[in-house]
Amino acid sequence: MPIPVPGDLRAVRAGGSLGIVIGRPATRVDPARAYDHVAGYTVVNDVSAPHDSFHRPPLRHNCRDGFCPIGPWVVPREAVSDPAALVIRAYVNGDLRQQSPTSGLIRSIPQLLADISEFMTLSEGDILMIGVAENAPLVAPGDRVAIDIQGIGRLENPVIAEAELFAEAKP
Repeated sequence: MPIPVPGDLRAVRAGGSLGIVIGRPATRVDPARAYDHVAGYTVVNDVSAPHDSFHRPPLRHNCRDGFCPIGPWVVPREAVSDPAALVIRAYVNGDLRQQSPTSGLIRSIPQLLADISEFMTLSEGDILMIGVAENAPLVAPGDRVAIDIQGIGRLENPVIAEAELFAEAKP
């Protein structure tokens, strides 16, 4: 799936994130039992439009068509011995542009599940992202971005102008 760059921008940020796939409903989860609610893990490219505002939810900057490619598959929880010991890498046109370990998370995966499920129920099939490291690389039309998570997989997407995406969608 291509990542579209809006017409008013030259580039967007491509941020690699681990996706935690929920396997059964999670409400007010005890961190010690958090992994009981995890079905598996996947690769997420958390794309965002560059912005400086941190005072309002960045919906316009993050929630656009094509801005959150996920996959290409889900690795079962049991196949990942330690999700806190993975490395997330972002490549642009084959060049490594960012690398971050899941061991450096501000909140551990169990604590993240506990914190989120404190105020909302996570349902089977929901995907909770752990977040993106600072300074995610910029990508522009013509680039190809790949997010690779050791032991989980690799997600690759071409980057195109948004106008191309909508031109392809017309009958």
